[in-house]
Amino acid sequence: MSDTPEARHAEGLRHSAPAASQAEALNVLGLRAVQRGETKEAAELFRKSVVIDPAYADAYFNLGKALKELCAFPEAVEALRHVVALQPADADAWYNLGNACNALGNLEEAEQCFRTGIRLKPDDVRMYNNLAVTLQALGHLDDATAVTSVGLAIDPSYPDLHYNRSLILLLKGAFSEGWAEFEWRFATTDRANPLRESTIPRWDGKSVFGKTILLSAEQGLGDTIQFVRFARQLHDRGARVLVECPPELCSLVRSAPGVDTVIARGETLPPHEIWTSLLSVPHLARIMDQGSYGLAVPYVFPESSKVDAWKDRIQAHGRGMRIGVVWAGNPRHKNDHNRSCPPVWFERLLHTPNTVWVSLQTGLTDMPDIVRNGHLIDFTRHMTDFSESAALISTLDLVITVDTAVAHLAGAMGKHVWVLLPFAPDWRWMLARNDSPWYPSMRIFRQRRRGEWGSVFDEVETALNGVAAKFTPPARRADTIRPFRFSRSRRAVPQSPRMHQTMTHDFAALMAYGDALSSSGLKEHAIDVYRRILHQQPGLSPAWNNLGVCLQQQGDLPEAIQAFDRAAELDPRNAAIACNLGSALYEQNQLSRAEEALRRAIALDSSLPDAHNNLANVLRARGDYEGAKSSYDMAIALRPDFPEPHWNIAQLLLQEGEYVRGWEEYEWRWRRADFTSPVRPFAQPRWEGENSDGKTILIHAEQGFGDTIQFVRFVPEVLKTGARVVLECQRELIRLLRHVEGVSAVVPHGAALPSFDVHVPMMSLPRIFRTTLATIPCAVPYLAPETDDVRQWTRRLRGSGLQVGVVWSGKNHLPSLRKRSCPLASLMPLLGISGTSVWSLQMGDAVQDLQTVPAALRPGDLSPQICDFGDTAAALSVLDLVITIDTSVAHL
Repeated sequence: MSDTPEARHAEGLRHSAPAASQAEALNVLGLRAVQRGETKEAAELFRKSVVIDPAYADAYFNLGKALKELCAFPEAVEALRHVVALQPADADAWYNLGNACNALGNLEEAEQCFRTGIRLKPDDVRMYNNLAVTLQALGHLDDATAVTSVGLAIDPSYPDLHYNRSLILLLKGAFSEGWAEFEWRFATTDRANPLRESTIPRWDGKSVFGKTILLSAEQGLGDTIQFVRFARQLHDRGARVLVECPPELCSLVRSAPGVDTVIARGETLPPHEIWTSLLSVPHLARIMDQGSYGLAVPYVFPESSKVDAWKDRIQAHGRGMRIGVVWAGNPRHKNDHNRSCPPVWFERLLHTPNTVWVSLQTGLTDMPDIVRNGHLIDFTRHMTDFSESAALISTLDLVITVDTAVAHLAGAMGKHVWVLLPFAPDWRWMLARNDSPWYPSMRIFRQRRRGEWGSVFDEVETALNGVAAKFTPPARRADTIRPFRFSRSRRAVPQSPRMHQTMTHDFAALMAYGDALSSSGLKEHAIDVYRRILHQQPGLSPAWNNLGVCLQQQGDLPEAIQAFDRAAELDPRNAAIACNLGSALYEQNQLSRAEEALRRAIALDSSLPDAHNNLANVLRARGDYEGAKSSYDMAIALRPDFPEPHWNIAQLLLQEGEYVRGWEEYEWRWRRADFTSPVRPFAQPRWEGENSDGKTILIHAEQGFGDTIQFVRFVPEVLKTGARVVLECQRELIRLLRHVEGVSAVVPHGAALPSFDVHVPMMSLPRIFRTTLATIPCAVPYLAPETDDVRQWTRRLRGSGLQVGVVWSGKNHLPSLRKRSCPLASLMPLLGISGTSVWSLQMGDAVQDLQTVPAALRPGDLSPQICDFGDTAAALSVLDLVITIDTSVAHL
């Protein structure tokens, strides 16, 4: 929200009546008291003024402002209602009434106030900003987004609108656009944590390799816990990472992977070359995939000595399920009234059988009844900082909390945590989901109506009764969550340049604004602008075209195709529009229509490399490989530095076994903007196959797990050059690859590398060795599980008959894996074959599909016992047959 300190007084006497003069004088005295900072005295003077003259709107206005400053919101609303009754055309009065209603929680009235203000003063960007905030609080996110778009079209540089738009985008999970808009937070009018002052350059997102970077914590303690996870990614990119944070977090932050040094805020900083605010890291580092946010959990750890002390303290309080609770956050937080709940709500949970309850609540000024009556153990005096809280949490089985730093702490430790959220939650918890991409061990319970906690605790009570009834005390240790991921591979089809045509000056400016938003990655914002233009000018083909481009990039293919169709109808001679239509139709697998549109684009303008590249993609999908190669070559001839046709023809050539040219074209992968493995900025030169007698070569894995498994076969070829080989690979492959013949050392991604002389990306080795179909290194097997692992898995897999393993699905969020996955139902005919025992090697969300299979036919689920590829390899060695879709298991 934004507000202004304006006040009202007349330039002279409004009329000559003595009462009016006295009221005027009291109003002026009240304004002088405001200037002195004596708000309470000012309110009394304004109040006397309106008693004398009940028609004095300016005094009511000033009274309302003063009362709002004093947090007397009901009286403030009443005073400002008098103003709009006396002066219904006063936009500022409606604006201030809206703010007062918001503070009181009268959101529906606030919305109407801001809408009235906009009608009276349509160019006042403050109205749009506060209306957007109100709509977000009401849960009307689409309306709120549209309102921010209109406001920013009026004033593109208004920081509060950008910032509040970012909160909406992040809440909706639009991280790419949201992080960019979030950077406006330092310029907002009520920013509590301004951008820190420093003579050291602020990081601009470029390579951090070999540099020391300072990450400066900002906002709340929970924010620091949530975002310190990104230190590891900067460390993995070659940076030395310093973290500046509040003193109470130092011990905890010091335990986070990737953090080299921790400095308490206010202490002297060690030397560093660049710095950034901690919450800016996802934007600057381009970490947009929410699917990766929770993979590194746990990433903060308690001190073992403190854990032992807490085990001793809590041991005497029973053997049931140990549950920690928090019902209130920092009372100084502006949203605390919304996110905290009365402690009495927890009373109904404390009598659950087989439970022991512990208070994790800090900052109490008054002890609530649930602590005084002894149902809740209070360890507050021992919880001196977050490392103590972490140690206590490590001894618990579950944490139930409102939206506080404890939610982040428990989630970051990988502990089971239930978070109770208000109707309009903070952006960190997103919408309509009962889990969190940030914390895999978290379960979320949400209010269904604003301010209504009853249904939340009904759900919690039901869930808790079920969990507590099945609970048996585990071996007491800090929980860990071990992620398991399949390989990732994807290919993008580029868009042609967008076209423009003559339009009025006003709409040309809006088009330029929409184009700038789109170019900056703010696609959803650009879509709002283009739709606003088309509402007024439905015959504007450039706006339809550009809307289609953004919709396609957002994944909304049906809407994109409709937009391109409309643009083509309005401008049938435009080749770029036809090219974009063909690209969208191809993505939706409408191959016949796609080919028709792309051939039309080429007929209109044969010099468009995008059209030839996209046509080649369609021809390849239709099985016309020669035609596809011809079109890719034409795109390359028209634009030799165009990475996409080089990459695409590489895929086709390698698929056909034309390896010599295929591997050469495959090197263009580094130039693609969305390639998953960026170029490594090593100071050492890249190896190109020369004799390396006595040298150490670093072979670094890239792309997915399957790629590493497939191409590690080239290590013996490298050894023949006389080199010593160091292999860097994914952490999940370490145990599997550490026994590869000839490898001197195997190092996980992100760990410190030993000394080496030259380096080579693993998937460049076939090109270096001029590999053909006849010369593929085929000394299979070249990988083997560890003997002890095989022995353990032999004991586990005691089925009868033919032992068969199955995998049917890749990761759901990867389009390429979705296409090559199959429903588990397709495997049903295999599951009942006599003389077989079927085991599921499936990992990830698709494991849940097993519950759809009748128990008598259901394959044995091995996923709980698989921690890395060493385990998977050992399981495979025991099986007689593996049936799988195209995944890393096939390669293994």
